[in-house]
Amino acid sequence: MSLGRLLLLTLVLIAYGSLYPWHFRSAPPGVSPFSIIEHSWPRHFDGPTVRDIAANVLLYLPVGLFGFLTFANRWAILPTLLLGFTLSTIMEFSQVFVVGRDASLMDITSDTIVTAIGAAAGLLWRGTLRKTVVRPDSILLLVCWIFAQCFPFLPRAGTIVRGRAADALLSTAAAAALVIVIDSLHVSPKRRIILLGALLLLVPLRSLIFTRSVSLLEIAGAAAVFAIACVMQFRPAPVALLVAIAIVIRGLAPFEFSNTPQRFSWLPFQASLLLEWEPALTILLGKVFIYGVLVWLIRESGARLTFAVGTTAILLAFIEAIQLYIPAHSAEITDPVIAVLIGWVFWSLATPYARASSA
Repeated sequence: MSLGRLLLLTLVLIAYGSLYPWHFRSAPPGVSPFSIIEHSWPRHFDGPTVRDIAANVLLYLPVGLFGFLTFANRWAILPTLLLGFTLSTIMEFSQVFVVGRDASLMDITSDTIVTAIGAAAGLLWRGTLRKTVVRPDSILLLVCWIFAQCFPFLPRAGTIVRGRAADALLSTAAAAALVIVIDSLHVSPKRRIILLGALLLLVPLRSLIFTRSVSLLEIAGAAAVFAIACVMQFRPAPVALLVAIAIVIRGLAPFEFSNTPQRFSWLPFQASLLLEWEPALTILLGKVFIYGVLVWLIRESGARLTFAVGTTAILLAFIEAIQLYIPAHSAEITDPVIAVLIGWVFWSLATPYARASSA
């Protein structure tokens, strides 16, 4: 594995999102940026503050994890903490000069703490888990599934919505892919069922998460996948086809076309950065898992990683091209870029086992 490549990718993505929209301004006359940061501590730890911290977990946990594993020595936690603190401080001070962004001392503090938690996870991985886990790509997909179901991690009263058939199909396809990811870990049949049941239980429990919802069709789909998986094995190629079909149907729904094309955005992640960050990150996490698992399934079917990434990126580009004529969607370059970035991650996580299985 090359953890340095993953650390580099994490740093680039954090800088990219933190400085968006890259429209800079001068600091208020007579006010020091240090003074702005100093007086930015929130007066109350209310819901929005806690949700900001939840977003920081997604951003800086990888910094701590990949930083610790990249430095790879007994004192690695010190440079890792320094890296997280320095990066967050630079980003927050820079946001003083970015139009539409607000600097926060609370963000610097939480980013540093989350970096420490990530470094602790790196210490655990290097000390014990690395010796027993031969498929870090599968573990990464499982983590992506958990984050995609549970973000932003804050509870609320349960709500079940009607939902759309296209969303339910995609959710069911993702659940079927989850079965194969678990099977790749070669756990015992009993542990396989327990692990699958626990992860699929997150689907109905999503209704208890703030800003999240779930439909009866999605719950039924997860239950059906669990029931089938108890009596038979799933194969990568058919499930990859199911996932691809579900992505196409979800991407083109509601199949209402216009004669005039929309504007196409060549700026990656623009729609996500323009939306409220909670729903934007929720959508983004879902895409990371479903596109990542499609790349993974194609590779598990016997194809090379470059073919899997290229096929997925072309499929997503095709959907985006058609979305130019679907007013309900925003056509942009983001989804193919996500596929390419996922390929970078899998390449960086490559192990002798993974290379042998995809040869």
